[in-house]
Amino acid sequence: MGTQSTTIPTKRRKQPRGIIFAALLFIIAAALAGAWGYFNQPHQRILRGKAQVERLLMEQRFTEAAQLLRSMQQENPLFSQGADFLLQAGDVSRIHLDQPQWALLDYLLLIQKYPDDPAALKAQRRIADLYFDRLQDYPRAITFYHELLEAGAPDQGLLHYRLGEAYFRQDNFEQACIEWGQALEFYPDSPLVPEILYRLARTRALQGHADEAIQFYQTLTEDHAGDPFAKEGRIGLAATLEEQGRLREALDVLENLQEDSLDSPALMRRIEQVRGRMERKKEAI
Repeated sequence: MGTQSTTIPTKRRKQPRGIIFAALLFIIAAALAGAWGYFNQPHQRILRGKAQVERLLMEQRFTEAAQLLRSMQQENPLFSQGADFLLQAGDVSRIHLDQPQWALLDYLLLIQKYPDDPAALKAQRRIADLYFDRLQDYPRAITFYHELLEAGAPDQGLLHYRLGEAYFRQDNFEQACIEWGQALEFYPDSPLVPEILYRLARTRALQGHADEAIQFYQTLTEDHAGDPFAKEGRIGLAATLEEQGRLREALDVLENLQEDSLDSPALMRRIEQVRGRMERKKEAI
């Protein structure tokens, strides 16, 4: 019989646990470093872009700055800073380049893409002011001012005032007075109050509501005597009283104005005209 071969079992050597653990740590660290590099790349690009924008603005290269801001938003549309890039691009076009139409496009795109971002409300305000001040498109300005009021935007008194101005420039005097009246009712401490009172008085006089005009003029001149609009208000009050045939009262207002300010030829002529009317009225009687 042949001799049967036997296999002698050998014991498998164990790898040191420290080596395995270190290898695992190295793999995890490499993966994290790769992920950090991947996700941090856009952030680094944004930081470099911001620095470049600042440099372009310092060098007054405003067109390039606005274009770079738009490119940064397009490259990072999901980043929260995309709204800020569009807002800044619009501001550069509006302030430095005198390009209101480009600014409008930036602001409108911001509102469309980032409607819940705080920058959207700022863009909406800039749009309203652009339509009002630069483009004189009062119907669109009115629309945006109303939306701002409904959204609870700050400076509500000023928004009501500007709405009144926009309606006035469309010859919608009644609605203008409503907006100015709301500004007075809800924001009685606003620094705009003297000017609003003056605008209300003049508009009511223009509409033929003399009694209301006189009341607004008197409130202005009595409650805000030191305001620059008070002097104009006293002149308007005298004119409205004169138109109503209340010549004695009109003369008193003009003479008080003469005492409180330097004499002017125009004011002296008005006083003499009122005195002449009073004399002629006496003669007629």
